[in-house]
Amino acid sequence: MTKHLLALAAACTLTLLGGCGGNNDGVQLGEFPAISVAEGDTIDLKAPSSKSPAPFSFSSSNPAMAEVSGTKLIAKAAGTGTITAQQGQMGSYNPTSTSTTFTVVGYVNQGGMVWMPPTAGAMNWDNAQAFCTNSTIKGLTEWRLPTQAELAALTASAALTGQGWPLSDTWSSNPGSLAKTHVAFNMTTKTPAPLADAKTAAVTCVKQAG
Repeated sequence: MTKHLLALAAACTLTLLGGCGGNNDGVQLGEFPAISVAEGDTIDLKAPSSKSPAPFSFSSSNPAMAEVSGTKLIAKAAGTGTITAQQGQMGSYNPTSTSTTFTVVGYVNQGGMVWMPPTAGAMNWDNAQAFCTNSTIKGLTEWRLPTQAELAALTASAALTGQGWPLSDTWSSNPGSLAKTHVAFNMTTKTPAPLADAKTAAVTCVKQAG
């Protein structure tokens, strides 16, 4: 009996946590960050790091909002849910899994305009202006940065309810009171403030609806 226990302990050490125990004691997985994606977009899912060579599969807790197809995540409707990365058994490595949250950020129609969700990442003002002016979004062109008044009207309305928008400092097209500044509108406090063009803020683009 003692020899058997010693052999089992040695095997567990050699497999580095890979296969000693139940069905859910696989290797520790690396970071699996939260996901934010714009409605209608498709992104690649990146698996967490793992010592196991087994392939990963992914699943969504709410396919009506975000559907998984292989390693692609297809954002279908605004909302939140969970993405699970599952790694199966291979050799001495037991199956394991980890999960993260997803947020599908919705497009908004308000004030006779279509608003792009602010998921492109923070940018300085010049890059924000170029992004809106030069991008084709949902197959449409002629996007622009919103004015301060338009941002104020958007936050005063109920249009953002349930759309998953991150509410932070967001660039407007209005020049600031000092040189090389523009007004950034805080979507939480609903207050404007001049921000140096070299600083970064969130970006939403707008265009006339219809």
